[in-house]
Amino acid sequence: MEVDDRKFDEEDYVPSGVQELLAKKRLQKAQSDFINSQPKVLKTAMFAAALFIIFFYFQTPASYIKGVSITGNVNLPSDYIKEVANIDSSRRFFLTIPFITEMRLKSNPMIADAKVTLDSNNIVSIKVTEKKAIGYRYDSDTPKVLLSDNTTADLNSGYLDIIANVPLIIGFDTDEETRLLCNAFADVEPSVISDIAEISQYTLPYDDQTMKVLMRTGGYFISNYHDFHLVNQYHLVVKKVTDSSKCVFAFTGDTGDTVYTRTCPWNETAATTEYWTDANGKTITNSYGDKVAKHYYTDSEGADALDSSGKKIAIPINDSGVEVPDAKFQEHYAAGYYATGSLVLPDGAE
Repeated sequence: MEVDDRKFDEEDYVPSGVQELLAKKRLQKAQSDFINSQPKVLKTAMFAAALFIIFFYFQTPASYIKGVSITGNVNLPSDYIKEVANIDSSRRFFLTIPFITEMRLKSNPMIADAKVTLDSNNIVSIKVTEKKAIGYRYDSDTPKVLLSDNTTADLNSGYLDIIANVPLIIGFDTDEETRLLCNAFADVEPSVISDIAEISQYTLPYDDQTMKVLMRTGGYFISNYHDFHLVNQYHLVVKKVTDSSKCVFAFTGDTGDTVYTRTCPWNETAATTEYWTDANGKTITNSYGDKVAKHYYTDSEGADALDSSGKKIAIPINDSGVEVPDAKFQEHYAAGYYATGSLVLPDGAE
């Protein structure tokens, strides 16, 4: 028996109807696979397009920062703030992350707070709140800026011009003295701080916490820590004073805040200084055992205030030997209430 070794196609044994059914199923599967693959293809195409657009955008000048707006700075130059923020026109606008930039600014010892926003036209806006600088001094020959929160910052070239706006601080070497000084500046206006050239300690016989303040105009303000905020009134007083050799003193007592002028303590000599005495003629001493010097009021122009008999009017003292100046002296003096040399208020007057 001869064997036919011809090879037959498998489909030769499949009826034509079955072949059509198989072909239809293959077509349906192919269509289904194509439809299912469309979202993936679309996403891939969109991602590739986005990458291309981003790449193209970052190659254009439009992607860079066009400008930096800085507000709120007083002592820190805008260029220094931009350097701290690490922002300039070489940086790309949309790669500037506001909260990261804010953290970078707040880490600077001179900056209390910062707000960064991305504005239209590729402008980066920075609003800073500086810490209140009250002066500069030298710690172990290293220049430092002293801040009102009792912290310090190195004085560097980035804001070296700050020394024109804050005083040189001499002394106050202990932590407690520094703390008291910082607290004393709490209510002093920044514009007044910029008018102060130098501040140092100057112990008076009746107050060992006195400060001597040299103003940039050449005048002096004398006060303790507690009354130092009255330096805000310094210019209101000196503009009426004709004798520029007088010092401006501050005192806060039961009658209110008092700012007045009198002879500077370093101009008082033993030969010319008068001392308070009691009814028996014995010199009065204060709680430190020092003799209490007698000082006199000055009028609105800085000259000696005189009573009706032409005698100088003394600033009274309390039982502890501390001066208690009249907070309304100029008003009372002008009204004639010091005609006797002491304050005598008529009925109904204050």
